[in-house]
Amino acid sequence: MDFGKSALLIAHPAHELLLYGWMAEAKPTVYCLTTGAAYGQTARIGRTESIIEQTQSSLGKIFGRYDDQALYALLLEGRTAPLVDLTWELADALVEDEVETVVGDAAEGQILVHDVWRAIIDGAVRFAAGHYGHRLLNLEFAIETLPNHVRDSRDMVLSLDRQRIVQKEKAICRYVEIQPEVDRLKGRYGSNLIRQEVVRSASSASHWLVHQDKATRYEQLARRQVKEGRYQVAMSFDQHVFPLLKELEAECRLANCP
Repeated sequence: MDFGKSALLIAHPAHELLLYGWMAEAKPTVYCLTTGAAYGQTARIGRTESIIEQTQSSLGKIFGRYDDQALYALLLEGRTAPLVDLTWELADALVEDEVETVVGDAAEGQILVHDVWRAIIDGAVRFAAGHYGHRLLNLEFAIETLPNHVRDSRDMVLSLDRQRIVQKEKAICRYVEIQPEVDRLKGRYGSNLIRQEVVRSASSASHWLVHQDKATRYEQLARRQVKEGRYQVAMSFDQHVFPLLKELEAECRLANCP
């Protein structure tokens, strides 16, 4: 399916590997929120730059803006203004680059940064439409849940041929920093992790960027990390994500966003 000029919007380096085949076909502009330097780890964004080069894609204007700790600090301290500014910056870049379709991380209630990035993506799409009159097709791909079916005509399932599968496998093997995660996902989803790529209409925010009856996975993980002494405060949706959503919604109203 031809989506026109596309942008791939990922929260963490290595997410692009899930859409390696699509990238090789669409050659999107790639935006990445973080460096991949999570707790006790070094930045891995250089490997993502190599994937971008291999697939003849291009670097976006926002690329490795934060490490995870800096992003958590903003949310913990309630400093939403830099993230609202980032949302406007993303909208400006998408309009300037004449992007027609954005494909970004889905919100899944699994990883806090992924969900926050989905909120920023959706906000940027709304800012682009409301402020600039530039409408974008807003699509998403799952990271932890890996759906294998479509919901409507805007969804795409790309089945890779043998040559592309080999290329994708080599790219994944070279990304040594993420091998434990690859093994975990392969154990859960088998060969479909490599052979199929699914892009769907963006609707995950309506399920996960709302108040939940029970704790999300990232809230449960945060509580465990506090007990282990890695963090002092447990991140939660109500206290640390919802304020950003309110600010983004207020900006959308000011900009007459749809």
